[in-house]
Amino acid sequence: MHAADWSYRPFEQEIPTYTADFGLRFWYGRATTAKNLYDDTGALLVSRLTYGDLSIFAAEAYGRFDLNRGWFVKGYVGGGSFRKGNLKDEDFPPAIAPFSATLSVQEDGSPIYASVDAGYSVLRGGDFRVGLFGGFHYMNQTVTAYGCTQIAFNPAICGTFPLPNQVKGITQDNNWYSVRVGFDASVEIEPVDRLDQSDRTDLDEILELLPSIRVAPRE
Repeated sequence: MHAADWSYRPFEQEIPTYTADFGLRFWYGRATTAKNLYDDTGALLVSRLTYGDLSIFAAEAYGRFDLNRGWFVKGYVGGGSFRKGNLKDEDFPPAIAPFSATLSVQEDGSPIYASVDAGYSVLRGGDFRVGLFGGFHYMNQTVTAYGCTQIAFNPAICGTFPLPNQVKGITQDNNWYSVRVGFDASVEIEPVDRLDQSDRTDLDEILELLPSIRVAPRE
């Protein structure tokens, strides 16, 4: 063999390829949210606000972007409305005497939320993957009460002069911020008849932990 018989062949690097999944989801739910208000010492309960019988109608878009080298980005964003519901506003002695409880209707409430994660698939095969990720989640929750009617024993608060349901009474605006870590796994389950690929099923599992959560309420 002579030197002329040798030829130079450069190292072939892996060509990056990408896969992506996108979709829309619509969902309905029922919810109750409440807040306790204390005095400056934190020992005396002054008031309790309970929003109940809230009907949630929401839609969200989600997506995932995978690189064949293992890195991935995923997330979702959504929002909707709190339909109907009511607010029970309780005020306790000695701050308010006698005990007061009022009822208002809830309108114009809304949840808005978004989440984004980035991670790496540490185990990969032809039909499975297991990855780790970290990310950020945000949610805004707004509820608004209209009208005011006393349902307890304090005539001075919406008792003698109740407010009609056309009058806005109070709005509660909460912002939730959280940092997330977790793992993501997916496996394909093929039918017994491998010639029929129409019944292939994908199973996805996600486990998330929230090591840090911060709430910024406003009324």
